[in-house]
Amino acid sequence: MITVPDTSAIDAAVIALLSNDADLHALMPDGVYWDIAAEDKTHFVIVSQASHEDVDAQTGDRDPAPLWERPIYTVKAVDENESGSTVKAAAARIHELLQGAPLTIAGYLCMICRRTERIRYTEIDSLTAARWQHRGGSYQVWAATDPAANAHGLSNSRSNAHGSPR
Repeated sequence: MITVPDTSAIDAAVIALLSNDADLHALMPDGVYWDIAAEDKTHFVIVSQASHEDVDAQTGDRDPAPLWERPIYTVKAVDENESGSTVKAAAARIHELLQGAPLTIAGYLCMICRRTERIRYTEIDSLTAARWQHRGGSYQVWAATDPAANAHGLSNSRSNAHGSPR
């Protein structure tokens, strides 16, 4: 059976890049979160998976190894604030970090990271009337499985549950 790396390594690389940036932390001091921020946080970045595609090798195996994976992440700064100036600066920093980023991903070779869509909207809390500013984008990562890493036993137990190419 062909071994494949753990797809969550791509998630971790995106989170690590954003979490370890001092400039982004200065703008969004409550941190970077996957899907949902911790309670009582008001200045943070959210990363979530919007979609994912495996592009498989046609090896004849029952569980073909993907040649590459292409997740799309929603990455946005969220700020409880009347003004959108801080969230605007944070979104610009997110873009500077991710656009063309040479992500280091265990078991993969990062081919490209690029924004495919811009995000900007204001949400009003129906209970408190607080304004939440949201800005960021959808970022697509093309990650090829690294044959050298996978030849050395890097594997996981998932089968190809993501389907065939579109």
